[in-house]
Amino acid sequence: MDFLRVDPQGERSGEAFVPLVVSCESGLEALLIRELDRLGYAAERIKPAKVLVRGRDLSDVIRLNFWVRQANRVFLLLWAGEVGSLEEVREAAGTVPYSRWMGPDQTFGVVGVREGVHDFTSVDIGREVGAAVVEHFLKVARVRVRAHLDAPEVQFFAELSDRHLMILLNTTGEPLTRRHPRRYQHFAPLKPPLAAALLELSSFRKGPPLLDPMAGGGDDSSGGLLHGEESSAGVLSARVRLSASSVFGPGALGGASGRSGAKRSPL
Repeated sequence: MDFLRVDPQGERSGEAFVPLVVSCESGLEALLIRELDRLGYAAERIKPAKVLVRGRDLSDVIRLNFWVRQANRVFLLLWAGEVGSLEEVREAAGTVPYSRWMGPDQTFGVVGVREGVHDFTSVDIGREVGAAVVEHFLKVARVRVRAHLDAPEVQFFAELSDRHLMILLNTTGEPLTRRHPRRYQHFAPLKPPLAAALLELSSFRKGPPLLDPMAGGGDDSSGGLLHGEESSAGVLSARVRLSASSVFGPGALGGASGRSGAKRSPL
C-alpha cells in the first residue's frame, strides 16, 4: 500500500476515521491482524511491527489497550506523510494540535526513532518534534510546557522510516508486555504477546485442554485461559494504565472487562 498521509483531524481520502497504530513483535503482523478482525476491527500492515486500525471513536483506544493480547502498545496516529529533511520534520510536527492531547500543566516526552540513511539522528528528530510541542503551547496558551524524558505524563513517538514519518501519541504508557503480574519470575520468561501469538498460530480454542509441559512462568497457560474463555487480556491485572493524556479521564477503562462474546467486544 502507499504510505499513509493523515492530517491532524484523522482524515484520509475523504474517509473520516480515528487512525490508530498497534505495535507488535516484528513478523507477527498477520497474526495480530487476524486477532483484530475477530474483535471487529479492520487492520492492515503499514510497516514491520506496526498495523493500522481504523477506529470509530476514541473509545476504541480503551478497547484495544484492554483486549488485544498480541499488542505491545496502542498509538493514536497524529500525522503521517513524507519528509525529506530535518526541517521538513519540524514543519510537519508544527501542524499537530498538541493541546488537544495534553494540558499545559502536563509534562511531555518525545521518542525519536529512525530507520534508513539520513544525515541526522533519532535524537535530532525527537528534539525537533519536542520544539514543535513547546512552540505550539507558547502560541495557543502562552505557556512553556515542560519536558520530562524519564517519566513524562504524555509521550509522543516520532518514527521516520526512510522518508516516511509518523507522529504518534503513546496511549498505553509502559508496554503491554508488562501488564501480567508474575507470582514466579522465570529467568527467561516468554512475553505475554508472544505467548498469545503462539496460541493464535496453533488455532487453540476452548474445548481440548492446553498442555504446557515446560510451564516456566505460566505465560502460555494464562494466555490459554484468556484465549479459550475469550476474556480480555486486561482482566488478569489492574496494571493496565492508559496514557495521562487529557482525553482520557480517571476511570477511562470503566467497564472494559469480561468476555468478548460477539464480533466486537461489548464495551
